[in-house]
Amino acid sequence: MKPKLTPEMKAKRLNWAKQWRDKDVDFWRSICFCDESTFEILQNKALFVCHRRGEKFYSDCVVQTEKHPTKIMIWLVISGKGTGRLYEVKGMMRQDQYKDILQNRLIPQLEEWFPNGEPYIFMQDGGPCHTAWSIKVSWQNKISLCLIGRVIALI
Repeated sequence: MKPKLTPEMKAKRLNWAKQWRDKDVDFWRSICFCDESTFEILQNKALFVCHRRGEKFYSDCVVQTEKHPTKIMIWLVISGKGTGRLYEVKGMMRQDQYKDILQNRLIPQLEEWFPNGEPYIFMQDGGPCHTAWSIKVSWQNKISLCLIGRVIALI
């Protein structure tokens, strides 16, 4: 379960939204967002059981779970031009794997969406693999990198 947003995190998100709120539809068509997310297979986290005092371990009051459920991490890029292709991330997302995804998944997708070199901005959150120094150095001259709330480089 993800930690709750702190007041500082909420303020950063609000400032980011205010920074971009006056942009028009054409601008937003040039924005590309990416993120990765983990999904658990066959695990229902929304199931809750209520019981009375003394019934805690009755079979009717217990939800069975798998100790190590099957998980899959997916990476995806979206823009006003469409949805990119899903990519299954093997293991944890680390900067070397993220660099490979940028090169072999993101760049071909951007070339498809912006074939004539139209300007675009690629936005991502502040995840450790996104903010790694090797990512910033490798990509600052190749694509428009923008962390949510902080622009790294623009084309």
